[in-house]
Amino acid sequence: MSKLKLNEIKKITKESGFDINEDMMIGADYFDVYHYHEWDGGYDFGSWLSGTRRLFYADIKEMMNFLLDYISLCGITEFIVAPLHRFNQFTNYPYAPYMEIKDIYSEINDFLKKYQVRKHSQSGVRLTVEQNTHIIEMILEGACRAVLDICLFFPEQSIIIEPTHHMALVFLTNNFIKEKEIVIKLLEKHPNLRYCEGKYGVWSEYS
Repeated sequence: MSKLKLNEIKKITKESGFDINEDMMIGADYFDVYHYHEWDGGYDFGSWLSGTRRLFYADIKEMMNFLLDYISLCGITEFIVAPLHRFNQFTNYPYAPYMEIKDIYSEINDFLKKYQVRKHSQSGVRLTVEQNTHIIEMILEGACRAVLDICLFFPEQSIIIEPTHHMALVFLTNNFIKEKEIVIKLLEKHPNLRYCEGKYGVWSEYS
């Protein structure tokens, strides 16, 4: 487990065919996996779904189980957490450290401090999957609650997964057909999750 500076992250991602900048994927093909409840910002505020805390975390668990199945099937052993093309560790919401979302904000902030990663930087942390699935779950929750802008990068698979506040996992890949086939097959085990695809940065309807 180690901190990675931006220049190190750029080198590693370039080997997977990604150029880290704000428009690196604009117009590129993408697909995502999302929960059929279609949360928007978590249970704290702003959600289209007026659901309970228990429902939210049950749905998060389903998303996490899918992601762990993907990691296991692909034989992934390590991952990098970093903002990548999103630039900041946290969203730009000025109230992020306050109100109801203070718990997840504080947990992620403590994690970043542990590795001396500044919250306004593009630095990241390289971790092993075996001992750090709880970190993946923390990143997923933080994104679903509209607190976090961190991505998950899996160098072994050359894949960037961008969790969002819509309880979705956006897959950015240069191996679109291959990754799509893997995910579509996996979704047979996860009936509450849905698939959609489109052009990154261009609005498209869920399928």
